[in-house]
Amino acid sequence: MSKILHIGGNDKFLYPFAGFIKENLDFSEHEFLIPTPKNEKQTTEYKNISSYERRVFARLAYYSTAAIKMQKADKIILHGLFDNKMVFILFLQPWLLKKCYWVMWGGDFYFPEKQSWIKNR
Repeated sequence: MSKILHIGGNDKFLYPFAGFIKENLDFSEHEFLIPTPKNEKQTTEYKNISSYERRVFARLAYYSTAAIKMQKADKIILHGLFDNKMVFILFLQPWLLKKCYWVMWGGDFYFPEKQSWIKNR
C-alpha cells in the first residue's frame, strides 16, 4: 500500500514530477491516480501510476478507486483542484481533508474564474 497518494490531471507536468520523485525519494511509497493516460509509454514506464480511460465505466472505476485509496493513504496530494467530482468526493468525506495537500499548478492561479468552487460562491 502506498503511503502517499497523488491525484492529478493528465498534464505535461505530472509525469516529469513522478520521474523526479522516482529519482529522489522512495518511489514505492508514492502512488499516482490520473484520470486519463497521456500515452502508453508513460503509463507503462511507472508501475505506481494508474490511469483510466474516458469511458463511463472507467470513470466510475477511477472515482471509486480514488475514494477507497484516499481512505487508506497517509497523505493525499492533490495536483491542481480542477475536477468537480473530486471536490464532491472530498465534500462527502470531510475527514480526508486533514491529510490533503493542495499543490497549486498554473491553472489554479491564472484561471480562478473557471474553478467551480469560485464560480458558485
